[in-house]
Amino acid sequence: MVIGIFILLSLWLNIHFSILQHEGFLITENSSWRYNLSMLFKSQSRIEEILLLDLEPQPDESTMQFKRVLTYSDYNDSVKNYFRSDVMNGSPYFIRIPEGDEFGPEMIRYPLPEGVQGGQWLKCSGRFLNRIANLDTYMSPKLVLEIKQGEESIAWQGTRIANKIGKRNSRDILQQNKGVVNQWGEVSFFVQLPAKVKPGDECQLKIWNLDRYAFDYDDLKIEWWQ
Repeated sequence: MVIGIFILLSLWLNIHFSILQHEGFLITENSSWRYNLSMLFKSQSRIEEILLLDLEPQPDESTMQFKRVLTYSDYNDSVKNYFRSDVMNGSPYFIRIPEGDEFGPEMIRYPLPEGVQGGQWLKCSGRFLNRIANLDTYMSPKLVLEIKQGEESIAWQGTRIANKIGKRNSRDILQQNKGVVNQWGEVSFFVQLPAKVKPGDECQLKIWNLDRYAFDYDDLKIEWWQ
C-alpha cells in the first residue's frame, strides 16, 4: 500500500511539473527549491512566487505594521549627465545607467534609526524601465539592499528587476525570459533585519547592472515595517 501511494505521488509530481514547464511557469535552470515548493499545488504563479526565485520567503504585507519611510530619492534636482527627462516617466527626471557601467551612479545610503531591532523588516522599492527585449536571465539588473555594520556586511539581498516590471503573472516572464519593454513599473521586496542589527548601521540601496546595458530607474525608497 505504502509503495503504491509513493508511486502514484511520484507520477503526479512528474506530470504536474511537466505541465508547469510546458505552460511556461517553470524553467529548471532558472528555478529554486523555494519556488518549486510554492508551485506544488498551483497551476500558475503570481509575483509572490516569482520573488522566491531570488529571495527569502516574503511576509504578508496585510498583516504587518508600517512604521515610516526612512528615506526616499526622486532624483528631480540634478543636472548631471546621467539624468534624463521623459514624459513616459511622469516625473521631471530619472537616472539612466550609462551603457557599460556595472552599478547605478546614484544609490541610497541611510543610517538605521533608534528603535530598530532584529526581526523587523525593511521594504525596498523603486520604479524602473527596461529597454531590452531579450534579457539574459542570469545577468538581469538587480535591486540590492546591503546593511553594513562598520566595514562588515551583515545583510545582502537582491532581486532581478526587469522580469517583475508590471507583472502579476509569470507566463510572459518565464516562457522566453523576456521582461516588459518601455514601460515604467514599481518593483519592491522585503528584507528582514538580522539579529545583530543596531541603530546607526548603514543601509545601502543600489542597482547592480550585471549586463552593463543602459537601464533607467527612479524613486528609490526604504520603508520601516514590523
